[in-house]
Amino acid sequence: YQALADRALENWFPRKGPVVQKDVFFLGNIEQNESVFFDLIDCSDEQKTVHGQLRRENGKVIAKIFGTWKCLR
Repeated sequence: YQALADRALENWFPRKGPVVQKDVFFLGNIEQNESVFFDLIDCSDEQKTVHGQLRRENGKVIAKIFGTWKCLR
């Protein structure tokens, strides 16, 4: 889950640097060959934080992710 979130955030915010601290709340498993989506819920430049979720194609949330960027560029 962390790697999926990292890839999504690096693609959306390539100049912000890596997310160095993450809290991940697991709410379900990813099934083999299942498509999942990462939704950006909130992003704060001032506090250097991000909040997102992983969900199934049917909309069921399987993880909530909260993170902090190392630095903003």
